[in-house]
Amino acid sequence: MNRILLPKGLSVLVSLQDFEYLKGFNWCVWSPKTSPHLHYPYRNVRINGARKKIFMHREILGNPVGEVDHRDGDSLNNQRENLRTASTSQNQANSRKHQDATSSRYKGVTRHKGAFQAQLQCNKKRVYLGRFSTEELAARAYNQAARAAFGEFARVNVL
Repeated sequence: MNRILLPKGLSVLVSLQDFEYLKGFNWCVWSPKTSPHLHYPYRNVRINGARKKIFMHREILGNPVGEVDHRDGDSLNNQRENLRTASTSQNQANSRKHQDATSSRYKGVTRHKGAFQAQLQCNKKRVYLGRFSTEELAARAYNQAARAAFGEFARVNVL
């Protein structure tokens, strides 16, 4: 295993071809406030006197235009085969389910007036998929629509 140790007792998995280069830097960890379960390794650089974060997953792919998506959703798996460039919409399609008060256990499903409603967001537009008598039916509707809308980037519910 090619692991690089990080602060907070974490480590990141990288491809053998990147290991020697990446282990030479002092890596920090950033977690978004909205998704504290995610941990993104970064290093600081100074550009024209200003400090800037360089995220490891972006550096591995050569700092591409757009976003970098982790296929398996694990922000600490920075192996090349787990990274791919993506649009913002594709990256969001591969995100985990968010919990809220009206939420069910399935992505794209919420409780609404005694039933379960399915919806997804594509290209900044919310797509209503219908109301269903069970969470599972709503989750199946979400899965079908997500596969059609996002293809390989769709993170579907496991039923």
